[in-house]
Amino acid sequence: MARRMAREARGRQGASDERPTAPAWRVQHLLELHGDAGMAVILLVLALVTLLPVAGVGTVLSLGLLTWAWSWMRQQETLPGLHRLAQLPLPPSLASRSLRWLARLHLLRSRWLRPRLEPVQAPAWRWLWAMWVACMALVIFLPLPFGNVLPATSLVLFGLGLMARDGLLLLVSLAPGAGGLAVLGLSAHWLLEMAARLPGWFAAVWS
Repeated sequence: MARRMAREARGRQGASDERPTAPAWRVQHLLELHGDAGMAVILLVLALVTLLPVAGVGTVLSLGLLTWAWSWMRQQETLPGLHRLAQLPLPPSLASRSLRWLARLHLLRSRWLRPRLEPVQAPAWRWLWAMWVACMALVIFLPLPFGNVLPATSLVLFGLGLMARDGLLLLVSLAPGAGGLAVLGLSAHWLLEMAARLPGWFAAVWS
């Protein structure tokens, strides 16, 4: 899988160099490369794309991540509205970058990850993990400078842990997420100030 991702990344980079106007890739193409678009794969791809430096992507995909958390908690095997989210376009250069990241992640999974710590993955804990994913999605949604990096990294690790059934990695994924919550706490005053100014901004726009 890692080699396949690397080949696709080189192919997309070549297409970008040779044809600057080549059609944009979409999230759907990243999902199709995995064959079985299970919930873990969907989470991994959505979280990975959220890390890309494209304005507005985090805001849009955070809604998809919230939907994922709700669906996964209800033990659904697909994501409502997946087709709409899958049509999110990715320029060839960014598609190439995301494919390279996926290749590295799959290489990490094959070398270092394995099924372990099964009690952490027990069905009784599913709703707590789903709440964690929803919490990370809410942090990603907020307009914080680089505020999506730590929570999205947490979700990437969480998705890898689900794919490999590695309970240890699920626990490790809490660390960057906790860092994202700390950044949110430090930025709370700035967010409250911005929220207080919103009525004035709307009044100025509509006047």
